[in-house]
Amino acid sequence: MLKHVVSFILAFFVLEMFLVFGGQDHIFNFLDYNPKKISQLKSQLKSQTLRNDLETGKVVVFGSSELSAGSKKTLRYMVSNFFNDNNQPVKTIGKGGHQLFIILSELSALHSSKTIDQARIVVLLSPTWFTGKHANGAKMSVFLKYMTNDMMYKLYTNSELDDHYKFLVSEYIKANEKEMSGSSRSYDMIKNYGKNPSSVNYDDVLISCLSDKFLLFSKIDFYNEKDNYQSGQMVKYDFPSLNYDLLYNQAKKNNKDASTNNAYGIRNGYFNRHILRKDKSIRFSNVGEIRNMSENREYEALINLLALLKEYKIKPLFVMQDLHPSIYTEGREEILPLLASIKGSVVGAGFEYLDMWSYCEADYENGKLKDKMHLGELGWVKINKKIIEHFNLD
Repeated sequence: MLKHVVSFILAFFVLEMFLVFGGQDHIFNFLDYNPKKISQLKSQLKSQTLRNDLETGKVVVFGSSELSAGSKKTLRYMVSNFFNDNNQPVKTIGKGGHQLFIILSELSALHSSKTIDQARIVVLLSPTWFTGKHANGAKMSVFLKYMTNDMMYKLYTNSELDDHYKFLVSEYIKANEKEMSGSSRSYDMIKNYGKNPSSVNYDDVLISCLSDKFLLFSKIDFYNEKDNYQSGQMVKYDFPSLNYDLLYNQAKKNNKDASTNNAYGIRNGYFNRHILRKDKSIRFSNVGEIRNMSENREYEALINLLALLKEYKIKPLFVMQDLHPSIYTEGREEILPLLASIKGSVVGAGFEYLDMWSYCEADYENGKLKDKMHLGELGWVKINKKIIEHFNLD
């Protein structure tokens, strides 16, 4: 062990000297940098920027398909567009299938005393995550996109994290490893966590840490985002005074302009492709099969995520999204006990919960969703307002 400690200290000292005296090319050679490793380095920089965002108080919004590039292109008030238009920083993480166990794994890998003190976290929940096939939990194919080789190293070597969360990921990998095409040492380390400590390859861990150290100080642009990556600099917010009545009215107008061929407030193209059948009748939907709570993996992931977040001093915000009550007409009553359990668990943990579910059609206002299940302009305005109020950003 003494040998490894001395190696770490010496390596970091040499690295600092190289960076101070402009030796980036030598660091590249040390890391065996070549075009084939650009993807790996991008992955490391993404995890480092996320860690930095969490530790320096940037608002980080975790969600799923409502954060897709399509929404960013078409919705003026989508959270990233809204924050950027007001010159305020925000991070959004999520595409389709990015469910709670993946969010739990990401936050576990990057868990630290600084994160607990500073992180401003928003979790966008969808009712569909907890019903039907989605209640089985995260798909391995999506899990691997976010929990990369580098993130798995961070999870394994995170000394500030309770082992409980490492074992959860270990059990998940063992249960789903048939869906993995190949393996790597980092995934094997987590899969076998607690069984064979001697299997840890400290050289790989050292290279990973050195790569992180290099990327923190490197000025080379591997990862292009609007907001520049600045290590360790605390994020300060200064939202301008906002007229929410004006924003609501503009959001309604934007939605009305995009929805002219139906009375549901659904955007024209989506309505034609997904809501109308060929015979022009309306395609209605079912909320989905309601599982027993003991069999609901997504709810189990929520409970574990809440346990992890209970340590945080800046309390997270949870948002339960809606399903269009005029389209999702079946199963709405049956899902109410499940939604009540989710809300009770979040509120019981001491966290803020924005409930956007329409308990009857009269609760729903066109523009809350842009289609049958994804946030529209009005829905985003309400969420943005809640984020600003919850974290006192103005």
